[in-house]
Amino acid sequence: MQNKRPSEVNMHTLSRLGRIALLAIAWATLTAPAWAQHYPDHPIKLIVPVPPGGGVDILARAIGQKMSVSMGMPIVVDNRAGASAAIGTEVLAKSRPDGYTIMMGYSAHATNPIFNPGLPYDTRKDFAAIAHVGYIPLILVVPASSPASSVKELIALAKAKPGELQFASGGAGAGAHLSGELLKITAGVDIIHVPYKGNAPALNDLLGGHVSMMFDTINTALPHVKAGTLKALAVTSNKRS
Repeated sequence: MQNKRPSEVNMHTLSRLGRIALLAIAWATLTAPAWAQHYPDHPIKLIVPVPPGGGVDILARAIGQKMSVSMGMPIVVDNRAGASAAIGTEVLAKSRPDGYTIMMGYSAHATNPIFNPGLPYDTRKDFAAIAHVGYIPLILVVPASSPASSVKELIALAKAKPGELQFASGGAGAGAHLSGELLKITAGVDIIHVPYKGNAPALNDLLGGHVSMMFDTINTALPHVKAGTLKALAVTSNKRS
């Protein structure tokens, strides 16, 4: 059997993590056990458990617009960010189970019970999935000013400066955080996790050069890559997008 170079093994593992972490990224979570005969007869609230501007928020708003047209009723987006989506999810759990409060979930919905067993809701029992909307790959990006232009160079830089490089994420336990932690383990580097209250503020700090790298959703990071303000080093999918 041919041995793979360390960088190849690392990115293959990250690819598998990206698929797993984002498996439920677009769950729309419904609390109602049944639909009323004339549903809907008033606006529907769509909880988005992240700040405006991130990948999940952009996807939720696009889907909300389509739902509004097809259902003939306004879909009102309500951003409830914080605690890696736990705040917005708790709002959903305490809502009336009548189908008029739904949520756009993502990977943190599945991982939160592992990192926070004291959640004020039961992830398995308190929600029902409406639909799996899709996958959003993550992309490893660094500021344009970074001396690293490849994963190999980034790993070498991290090994030369142990404990000095930081990776941002939209919160502990989500796909971006877990991807960074797996990079630490597989590459054997000491990089510091800096969690934010959502991907949008994390991306802003990356653009400002306040953190060294980030696994961001491809739909929000790609415009900055095309503009030349970020450099893309890898994606967490089997193939380039």
